[in-house]
Amino acid sequence: MSKKLFLISGAAVLLLIAAYALILAVSPLPLSVIDRNHSGTVSLGEALNAIDIGQRKTASDCIEYFWLKDGLPAYEHCSSSTQMSSREDR
Repeated sequence: MSKKLFLISGAAVLLLIAAYALILAVSPLPLSVIDRNHSGTVSLGEALNAIDIGQRKTASDCIEYFWLKDGLPAYEHCSSSTQMSSREDR
């Protein structure tokens, strides 16, 4: 019984690590934006918050990513002819 519990626990931990890595890999936000407290480490909570983003086009043909919880801008991505900018959560 304990061997089975150990295997299930190990599989759950591996699944959690894989989900964390997948969230960070597919997010359009750079890690510096996902790391909201600027600690240098993206916590699991910060990674989960990175799922709740939306995107909209701006007047200058850029794509602005925003936090769904409050609509505040998080990051703006422009074509190579214009620059990219990061915005702090206010």
